[in-house]
Amino acid sequence: MGKRKPRGTSSTRRRPARRQALERLLIVCEGEKTEPDYFTRLRQEYRLPSADIEIVPAAGGGAAKSIVKEARYRQKENKKAHKRSGEPLYDDIWCIFDAEDPHHNPGIYSAIKDANKHGFHIGLSVPCFEYWILLHYTSDQRPYRNCTQVLTRLQDVVPGYSKADIDFDALKPSLPDAIQRARAHLASLQIDETSPCCAADLEANPSTRAHLLTEKLMQLGESFNPY
Repeated sequence: MGKRKPRGTSSTRRRPARRQALERLLIVCEGEKTEPDYFTRLRQEYRLPSADIEIVPAAGGGAAKSIVKEARYRQKENKKAHKRSGEPLYDDIWCIFDAEDPHHNPGIYSAIKDANKHGFHIGLSVPCFEYWILLHYTSDQRPYRNCTQVLTRLQDVVPGYSKADIDFDALKPSLPDAIQRARAHLASLQIDETSPCCAADLEANPSTRAHLLTEKLMQLGESFNPY
């Protein structure tokens, strides 16, 4: 008769649960409330640990150039941390910014080129992030001269809407529809969302790539097991 294995050494014994490794993201966005609030609520909704998803309103205002500059600074710090500890702080960096009026925003194209050069993901909205919020309610595709027009349209659809106090609970049921609308509209403009953001995106009024980060966070949340 063979030796009996000590109790508890069987390969079928339940092992202590381990925290699932989660892809770590840094999101650099405008300093105003809307974008940080939206992604913070999305992170909370999907119970993504704040240690793995860091949301940083860019210092120096909401200009695309400032956001990419902040992302670049963080990327350098990330490389130092990786070299020091053998582990990076972030796996991916996202820059979320508005085109506003690209014809009167001379720094926008160089910001996109710089972000692409350093491997950042770009969540560009034309003319502004409120267009992404609007897609939660309607597939509106009319061109907008500026962010004020989008905000006015949004307040027509959602009376009382405020940039300073978004109602994420009201947006949540429409997340899949908003993603589908943003994706379908980019496709209708012959913009490949899997390719880097480029000059064609700036001419796509209105449009947004914010759905790519939203979908990414939803997928992380749905696959995440904290234990």
